[in-house]
Amino acid sequence: METMNYYCQQIITLENINAIAIASNYQTAWLSDIYFDHIRLNIHFGSEKSQWWQWYKMNLDELWFDSEADKERVRSLDSPSILLFEYYSNSLSEVAEFMRDVMEKYGGWLDCKGDASNLITIDRLDELVNACP
Repeated sequence: METMNYYCQQIITLENINAIAIASNYQTAWLSDIYFDHIRLNIHFGSEKSQWWQWYKMNLDELWFDSEADKERVRSLDSPSILLFEYYSNSLSEVAEFMRDVMEKYGGWLDCKGDASNLITIDRLDELVNACP
């Protein structure tokens, strides 16, 4: 699985993501995480139970950066909400479709490189499939 960060200038929670998923007819499940002290949200997007995206609420200090410059670029977004989600690379078109619903309501940026060097806005969601692994 690959990871993508979602930075938002509004306060957004996993409960907000869950509500959008349910309204869009996705099935969801809440899970505990043994590695982080977090609850995970699974969103099932396909006909197979094994097709899901896994969402986490994060903060800046929990994210992994290759350099301090990358961390500063993300810090400069001044985003009160950071969500990380894991996805299968063959589901990027479905990710873009779902994120259009999320970003229409909350705005923000997607970052599939983890360094804020190529942020995807709602206007650039069509580029997501080619921009991310």
